[in-house]
Amino acid sequence: MLIKEVPKDAELTIEVSVAARKLEFKSQCIDTGMNYLYARPIIIDGKRVSFEASVTLSVSLVYIREDKNPVLWRGVGISTVTENGKSMYKITSSMEGYEMNRRQAYRLFLGLGAVAQIGINKKAVNVIIKDISENGFSFVGNEDIEVNKSPVRLVFKDMDDTISLMGIVVRKVKAGEKKIIYGCTLTSCNTDIVHYINAKQRYYLSTAKNTQINANRAAIRNVLRESPKYINNNNKQGNKKKTGK
Repeated sequence: MLIKEVPKDAELTIEVSVAARKLEFKSQCIDTGMNYLYARPIIIDGKRVSFEASVTLSVSLVYIREDKNPVLWRGVGISTVTENGKSMYKITSSMEGYEMNRRQAYRLFLGLGAVAQIGINKKAVNVIIKDISENGFSFVGNEDIEVNKSPVRLVFKDMDDTISLMGIVVRKVKAGEKKIIYGCTLTSCNTDIVHYINAKQRYYLSTAKNTQINANRAAIRNVLRESPKYINNNNKQGNKKKTGK
């Protein structure tokens, strides 16, 4: 499938790999051209997400189809353009997209400290929330707690917010001798979980860009501080002793 064949208003997912993280952003097709499509800009907290190349990004595009498998284009180009006074993404690819297996909900890796209470009237324990999605989350603990679709409440702080998740433990997997991973379906949350995931991804993207920019600036400063090393070939020749026969 060519990118120009994506229908107008089609649901899109922009996948970004940056700084060892995989991020996903939802968008929508506005229009298409010969080897490109225009996509609705992603706005989070009133700010447009930028994919400009101030940092090395690997970007893929996924076209979500209702009754068929999604179509994936890897290594697409993406830039922000203005058409008829409106800002949008221009996503280009001269390659054909290919079908991929149906996707589960995107899980955002967190790795943050949290407190979890598994079961009713049970003590709270310190855990690490591993990842989160629109319909589930998982966490890692040291205690092997008996679970049988037990309710769980997990609380953690991030980006100046306290987030409380309610769910049901649906799986338990041992990870090493003393670590247990608990997988949960999400039943309720005290915040808009989709907004939180999008805001967190925007933060990761911005942080990666700033890190790269600061690294580039530091490299330039180091070069400017270095004393220039000149080799005067004429002096080298003049300092050589002349030897007669």
